[in-house]
Amino acid sequence: MRGTPHYVTVSAGEGCVEAAHALLDAGAGANMADNDGRTPLSIAAEKGRGEMVRVLWKAGAGVDVPDNDGRTPLVMASFKGWVEMVRILLEVGSKADRPDSNGWTPLLIASLMGRAEVVSELLAGGAGVYVPDNDGCTALAMAAQEGWVEVVRALLEGGAGVDTPDNDGRTPLSIAALKGCVKAVRTLLEAGAGVDVPDNDGRTPLFLAAQESLVEVVRALLEAGAKVDAPDEDGTTPLFAAAHTGFMKMVCTLLTAGASVDALDSAGRTPLFLAAQAGWVEVVRTLLEAGAKVDVADHSGRTPLCVAAQDGWVEVVCALLEAGAGVDKMGGALAR
Repeated sequence: MRGTPHYVTVSAGEGCVEAAHALLDAGAGANMADNDGRTPLSIAAEKGRGEMVRVLWKAGAGVDVPDNDGRTPLVMASFKGWVEMVRILLEVGSKADRPDSNGWTPLLIASLMGRAEVVSELLAGGAGVYVPDNDGCTALAMAAQEGWVEVVRALLEGGAGVDTPDNDGRTPLSIAALKGCVKAVRTLLEAGAGVDVPDNDGRTPLFLAAQESLVEVVRALLEAGAKVDAPDEDGTTPLFAAAHTGFMKMVCTLLTAGASVDALDSAGRTPLFLAAQAGWVEVVRTLLEAGAKVDVADHSGRTPLCVAAQDGWVEVVCALLEAGAGVDKMGGALAR
């Protein structure tokens, strides 16, 4: 049979403390692990059996013995949301910040799972609010990406840095914006999060939200003063992202907010160019109605009409011609 006598005892149910005492008195090892590396105390912690944990601890069981994935009893209790178990483990000396093999601490896991009470207990027990996982993601970012507002507030009250970036340079606000968690976005903004902090690619929270067609998030960011034309490292603005994806509501939202309809990226392309290239005829018409210049060529000499014709977007070609696009402006670009 896989495991140890204690594995059987812990799995048997709540009324197994006497059996555990008997096995321990008979010399069974308190730290013997099953094939997954889980000790009896780890299993008891995962199942929320506080009395069993105390019995095993008094018998010499290690409170921080990791399983094969590096998960300690405290990690498992935090994952399951056992508040009282977390309290017990901290009382008997469990290390609050010991990570598993992926760099996930109990606080990170509790934050990701939305365990607000566990988060508060861990913070009270000395858990480091700034300790990141292997990707540089903090507990606040974990909670923000899932939209756990109560956890976000608890972490902020516990001293979490509202703008601490991960390894990609993304702040909790950027991550919440990207995931469409508008309540978390508003909570972070109220806490003073930088509305235009760019990631390593120069993309702001507004850009990331526009890219994912998240109108509510974009509106919240604009209300907070986000720069509608903040470009990434390629000179691409949020309107470019919206034009490329073809989401009309986003295009209109950004234009209403004053987005530059003729902004140029590093390749000399305009939002109209991208919309024409992708075949989004309604977006093309909307940009033209907003005053977009119809014949702006990129650095290769290609105009919106050229790329629309190359890709066979007949409706787009007609819309551009109706707006006065010059066939003569195409030159030899069509051959390319």
